[in-house]
Amino acid sequence: MPLFAIPLSVYLLGEKASRVEAYGALTGFAGIVLYNLPLLGETAMLIGASLTLVEAFFWALFSVYMRRLRVQDSGQTPVTAWFMGFIFYGAFSLADFSFRPTLELAADVAYSGAVGGALSIFLWMALTRTEKLARLTTLVFISPIVTLVYGVATTRVIPGYLTLGGVALIFVGIYATSILAARAEMSRLPLDAPPQLAEHDS
Repeated sequence: MPLFAIPLSVYLLGEKASRVEAYGALTGFAGIVLYNLPLLGETAMLIGASLTLVEAFFWALFSVYMRRLRVQDSGQTPVTAWFMGFIFYGAFSLADFSFRPTLELAADVAYSGAVGGALSIFLWMALTRTEKLARLTTLVFISPIVTLVYGVATTRVIPGYLTLGGVALIFVGIYATSILAARAEMSRLPLDAPPQLAEHDS
């Protein structure tokens, strides 16, 4: 996603990504590729990779416009998006509609709607208001690491060297964009500069 978000933020927002941020995003992406190399034998890999790229592009575009609309009311934008999504989901559900109320269905709807939908989007919108997209979106690379840790904790299966090497590159990419880039920006500020100048708000 950062590989889409960085050029989109430059073109649509005028945000300038530093070389450290760009190299960090490329390093993190290389880690993602290395992390997924053991999965290349799966038959659905091509379809999954294509859908992932499409999803990454639109999530990057969503993030860019959320930052562009950060002065807008925080509730208006997601409510509008959810309403449009409801119209499309409702229209497609009529093609093969069936409703069997169960406790599991209620729990799934509550989780996907409240936590997976409303809360996650609201938190992501709050983050896009406070940080440059080049730095923020690279943090998304941590998702496979969380998945890996959960898998090791539940299955006790240690991944191979390729996967671990990908995780190491992901950490390097995140460290470069989050810490090294911030240090580089701070070093360019005058010694008597107020703290507000260190904030990233374009």
